[in-house]
Amino acid sequence: MSYLLRGTNAVIAPQLAAEFAIAPADVGVLTSAYFAAFAAAQIPLGVLLDRYGPRRVNGTLFLIAGLGAFVYAHAASVPMLALGRALIGLGVCGGLMSGFKANVLYWPPQRLVLVNGILLAAGGIGAAIATLPLQWALSLVDWRTAMTVLAGVSIAVATNILLTAPERGGGGEAAFADQLAGVKRVFVSALFWRVMPITVLTHGMFLAYQSLWAAPWLEHVAGLDASARANVLLVIACSIIAGHLLGGVAVEPLIKRGVDKRRILAAFFIAFTAVEVPIALGATSFLAPLWFAFTLFGCATIFAYTLMTQAFPAGMAGRVNTALNLAVFAGAFALQALVGWAIAGVQATTGLAPGAAHRAVIGALMLLQIAALAWFWPILRSRDPSR
Repeated sequence: MSYLLRGTNAVIAPQLAAEFAIAPADVGVLTSAYFAAFAAAQIPLGVLLDRYGPRRVNGTLFLIAGLGAFVYAHAASVPMLALGRALIGLGVCGGLMSGFKANVLYWPPQRLVLVNGILLAAGGIGAAIATLPLQWALSLVDWRTAMTVLAGVSIAVATNILLTAPERGGGGEAAFADQLAGVKRVFVSALFWRVMPITVLTHGMFLAYQSLWAAPWLEHVAGLDASARANVLLVIACSIIAGHLLGGVAVEPLIKRGVDKRRILAAFFIAFTAVEVPIALGATSFLAPLWFAFTLFGCATIFAYTLMTQAFPAGMAGRVNTALNLAVFAGAFALQALVGWAIAGVQATTGLAPGAAHRAVIGALMLLQIAALAWFWPILRSRDPSR
């Protein structure tokens, strides 16, 4: 549900732009309200997960997600749309993190890579529903009806979590002051500041494009109509499943053979950046495989969460994951908003067509990614896996 609600705007954006008379760049800002609320909630979320456990925290949050979807469905103005989108972001902010926390509570450390990968692959199902199936549904009902249905489903999910999920707290005996000290411990660690930039500039960029900007690229660079775009977006969504399995299930044999987790993360990052080259050059052949690879390696960098979690005590898992998640979703918020502004700015100053401007912006982002890799590189030489 978290992935599904995140991806809806990529399909309904044209209807929003037409109904509310907003520019494409402004749709990017509107869509990014989700990421802003999502990111802002991460630090308190980590403390709450470690104190009260995933059942109570995530069940309550999903009630807020249902409220947000309802507000969004019945919005009469752009500010109300933004409010609904922000409430959705707040409501689903614990979906992945509570799953990660539950896995730490219920599984031995050597199984975390596997079970986290399976959990993430399940999210890909929601992302897939938010593409061609949603496009098909919009041929039968309007976007407001579709969002109202999703509001009801969100409330049903919340009820299911609260009534049926097994109870296991996350460390409620610790004082809030001690838990906040744990947050500080994460943010002052050298490993966090080396891992965070490459994770933000890969997974954050993937999030920004999967949830919005891939569709405009396919329209303005590749010249695809709405139906063809939905087909490629479905491929992107399906590759989320494969990417999370790659970042979880597929790397488990490598870890068992003693391959350094930091080197695995670096390999995923390099592969992601390499895939961006034809996208930045405006390649229009083999679009489905190209965007499949973009998503595959963008998702695989989620492996950074496992790397970070295993460098700290299990009781800190919620705070470790949400600290990194804060950075990733703040980055996704910034990227989703800035891409639209940057495209508009490049067009205004150079007179380039939208497709050429979009390619230029991707090229600029690749330069930032290369700088992030250079910053990460020194820890590959360190013998201490926590640095």
